[in-house]
Amino acid sequence: MSRARGHGYIHVQKLGVADAQTIARLEARLHIDELRAGFENIENDLAQGEDDPENLNIGLFDRDELVGFILAYHQPDRRAIFSYFDFHSSDPGARDRECVYMWDIAVLPPYRRHGPMLFERFCAELRHRHPGLPMDGFSRRSIVELWFRRVGLLEASGYRLARVEPSGRHAGGEELFWVSAEPLGRQPDTAGPPGRARRVAGSPFAIELVTSEEAWTRLEPVWDRLLEHTPGHTVFQTFALQRLWWRRFGLSSELFIVVLRDGDEVAGIAPLRLSPVTVLGRWHRRLEFIGSHEEVDRPTFLFPAERRAACLAALVAFLKAERGRWDLIQLHEQPPEGDVRTGFQAAFGRGGFRVGVSAGPSCPFLRLTGSWPDYLATRSRGFRKQLRRKSRQLAALGRVELVRHDAPEKAAAAMQAYRALEGRSWKAAADTGVGRDADSFGYYQELAREFAARGAFALHLLTLGGEPIAGTFGIAYRRRFYSLQIVHDRAFDRFSPGMLLTAFELEALHRSGTCEEYDFLGGFLNNKTSWTAAARPTIGLHVFGRGARLAIAHGWYFRLKPALKALLRALGLDRLERRLRTRPRGVSATEDR
Repeated sequence: MSRARGHGYIHVQKLGVADAQTIARLEARLHIDELRAGFENIENDLAQGEDDPENLNIGLFDRDELVGFILAYHQPDRRAIFSYFDFHSSDPGARDRECVYMWDIAVLPPYRRHGPMLFERFCAELRHRHPGLPMDGFSRRSIVELWFRRVGLLEASGYRLARVEPSGRHAGGEELFWVSAEPLGRQPDTAGPPGRARRVAGSPFAIELVTSEEAWTRLEPVWDRLLEHTPGHTVFQTFALQRLWWRRFGLSSELFIVVLRDGDEVAGIAPLRLSPVTVLGRWHRRLEFIGSHEEVDRPTFLFPAERRAACLAALVAFLKAERGRWDLIQLHEQPPEGDVRTGFQAAFGRGGFRVGVSAGPSCPFLRLTGSWPDYLATRSRGFRKQLRRKSRQLAALGRVELVRHDAPEKAAAAMQAYRALEGRSWKAAADTGVGRDADSFGYYQELAREFAARGAFALHLLTLGGEPIAGTFGIAYRRRFYSLQIVHDRAFDRFSPGMLLTAFELEALHRSGTCEEYDFLGGFLNNKTSWTAAARPTIGLHVFGRGARLAIAHGWYFRLKPALKALLRALGLDRLERRLRTRPRGVSATEDR
């Protein structure tokens, strides 16, 4: 994302069916008739892409306006493409290979200088989702000549021009060529030399800003080691999960990882990103943690306890010095009385910035001490009675079993079964859960494989007569079990199968002794607080940069709006008060999960 002179905020994001009409209009402006796919073909391709976790259709945007795009898809067998073009390669072995077929690329002339950014992001997606596969296309001679002039861009993106063959077909008076680019076999080195760090007044550390994934990779050896010494950290800040989230959801953001160095030693890391958001109708750059609050809970800076105060002060000094790079900061699910809140409020408040605090979700947890019967004895008599009654009622319908899936080779099939169950739950209609879009499901599938390989993943299905009626899954990390998702078939609502499944899972954890805590995570509290009274409260911390529009936004969301809500509640106008809870993306609160 960049602020371009003469333009607005230039950024890249995934394309979907809703973009088909806009793409068709852009295509009509840039392509001759013979090369236009047309609205229906574009819509069909995008519809298939939305259901595919490996969707490779991406757009270049200036604010909300689409100004360029790349449309591509995975092709298991090149012969289908060759047949369409009635093309016969001189290399017989080329026909049987998999490839990624780039079937259209276009950028409006005023934005051509941003084309390399679009292409580099596309190639990064291609390397992550289809490693080792070539990138194919059919291009006119003039475009092929352009590729020959831009081989440096191709190689910088991790590919080399491998084959160019005439197809025998023509379009617009030019011959069409089959063009194939092969992976270089190594990651492109766009990181620059390590150790480019500078000093900020008042900081004892040299500070390096990491903005490329390649430079981020160099931090892997120290990342989790720092995390282990960071108070209050969770599994979601591990290098594996941060990278997994980024590769699934980071397309429209830019890395902004702040590295604090003490000589050759990395003293601390702030895992941040810049993302484009709108505030009061205008685009701004929001600085926030890597990860969204739907997938990454209670994020934190990787600052060891013994150096935390110094690291936090250095980070704040650096962010103030770099205020031209961001417009607002949002840190979700932070401790209400933590040093991040006090440090940011004090430092930014003195610097002429505006700081707001919003309510975050409460995150229930249960200490797994003693035996399962001992724990049940701490629950109310009514709760225990309800648990027994629901269990008897369900058992009267057939055989009830708890089925556990934790083997790496079965993780993918288990997640498919969970997704099918989710389709019969309330989450399908609410557009939430693992199946809400292809990238979300791809993220959780990869998470399942990653942690199953470590022996730290478990998916439980509650079955009735052999058919799943409820499911839940989570991961274990440092003797804490994180319950990531739970769902049940709505046809069995009256039997509370989610409640029964949680009971089975907690009983199994009590008996195994492998974990000391069960973390319910935030959101949807009604089905969690019946199991425990212990919870970690959180807040959202918001820092607004300078400017009239941001000042108005801060005044409305953190002064006028709370006062108006309090007045409406006092007048008994609760329905109107609830309507005021909606927030725009730019200043979204962490309680809106």
